[in-house]
Amino acid sequence: MSRNESARQQAYRVHFAIGTVAGVDVELSNPAGSGKRIAIRRSLVRVDTNVQCTLKRNTAPCTGGTSTSFTPVPMASDQVSSVATAKIYSAAPTEGASPVSFGRIDLFNGAFYDSGHQSLSEQEQVTLLPGEYLSLVTNTAGVTLTGFIDWTEV
Repeated sequence: MSRNESARQQAYRVHFAIGTVAGVDVELSNPAGSGKRIAIRRSLVRVDTNVQCTLKRNTAPCTGGTSTSFTPVPMASDQVSSVATAKIYSAAPTEGASPVSFGRIDLFNGAFYDSGHQSLSEQEQVTLLPGEYLSLVTNTAGVTLTGFIDWTEV
């Protein structure tokens, strides 16, 4: 049985199609007390103009702003619901505490970024421990941003 077929791992995805707010646009959280580690496996982002995107891990959630919650989708029909919660922001919030950047991605009109094209080792993948948050941050408002984030929970 492969690592991804393990009975202990559950795989999930969130899709988004938004107009950016020049700040935190998408936030994925692993609630304190969840007892799970969230390992980001793949992300894909597409834009309609030039923009910088950054993935950051924070030790506190974003505050303020205007957000809409959306439900992570299990990758298999027999899976339980995800412990993670996800938000899309339509008005920029204040970023959470202690941000750690996982690198900036410069995207150009019509371009996309697909982390699945990189061969990341287990140690290089972004992992959220209980009480940590992943933010997708952009530097320009009004950009159409579409994509998804995949992860497993152990």
